[in-house]
Amino acid sequence: MKIAVVIPCRNEVRNIEECIRAIYASDLPEDCELFVNVVDGKSNDGTLELLNDLQTKYKDLKIVPNEKQLTPYAFNLGIYATKDADFYQIIGARQVVSSNYLKDAAETLQN
Repeated sequence: MKIAVVIPCRNEVRNIEECIRAIYASDLPEDCELFVNVVDGKSNDGTLELLNDLQTKYKDLKIVPNEKQLTPYAFNLGIYATKDADFYQIIGARQVVSSNYLKDAAETLQN
C-alpha cells in the first residue's frame, strides 16, 4: 500500500516540524510506503530552510514549490508529485495527526 500525504503550507515555520514528525511517527503496516509532499507557497519566514533541514532526517520528504500560492493548486501539485499512490491524504500544516490516523483511514477505505 502506498500513502501520499500532501501538506499545503505558506509561512508555517512554527508548526510544520511538529506536523511532519507526527506523520513520520505513524504506526503503519510494514508493507506500506509513505510519501510526504510539502507544497510551499513561497514562504519567507524560514519555513523553507526548516524543510531543507528536515530533509536530512526524512530522506523521502519532498518540497514542491507552489508559485501561484493558491491552495487548490497546492492540492494538485502535491498529488501529482506522487502519481501512483493508493491513497492520498491532505493534512494542514498546523495539524498533528495521531499515530493511528493514516493506518485507520487507509484500512477504512480498503474495507
